[in-house]
Amino acid sequence: MKEETRLQKRKDWASHVGNWKASGQSQAAYCSAQGLKLNTFKDWVVKIRKDGGLPAKPKQGLSWVPVKVQVEETSSNLILRAVNRWQLELPAKVCPHWLGQLLRELGGC
Repeated sequence: MKEETRLQKRKDWASHVGNWKASGQSQAAYCSAQGLKLNTFKDWVVKIRKDGGLPAKPKQGLSWVPVKVQVEETSSNLILRAVNRWQLELPAKVCPHWLGQLLRELGGC
């Protein structure tokens, strides 16, 4: 198979994998709707994930959440807010490593 054809095929499958992730559907449902073979699709998900084109599944208990960045001119502090839960105000120059550890600990709550 020509290199260009191989790259295009990979690009097409990467697009399918990205569309599946964005759809929120199961792999089986997505493949059924798109007319794809489920086992072939699963193979491509693994290939793309191994090449770094798709993140590995997050550890149980952790999940991705949307982040909205707002610039507030009145404060030079960093404000962390959990939706409907808590708010924490920290100095803007807080150590990033310490902040990362704090967020990991808060993620376990």
